[in-house]
Amino acid sequence: MRTMSAIRVRDRGHATIRPMPRPRTNTTSPEATALDQAARDFTKAEQVADTKRKALHAAVVAAVRSGMSKSEAARRAGYTREHVADVVDKAAEDTAKPD
Repeated sequence: MRTMSAIRVRDRGHATIRPMPRPRTNTTSPEATALDQAARDFTKAEQVADTKRKALHAAVVAAVRSGMSKSEAARRAGYTREHVADVVDKAAEDTAKPD
């Protein structure tokens, strides 16, 4: 085998690529600190959005089960009628499954 920079060449004409070694540094620059904070904020926002989405889905399911049409629930929730139907169907499946 012949080796050329980051590419390992085999005699049969095949080549495989190895990752270039990178030094691992623990950067404490203001930019790195800002990036870490932005990543934490984003993760927290995703968790809040997930909680609020679950609450909205529960409200949609409750409204449809109480007699509201799927079209009206979709209009009020900002979803399509098809998505509301999927949410209601998933809720029905989840309640039908034994734990």
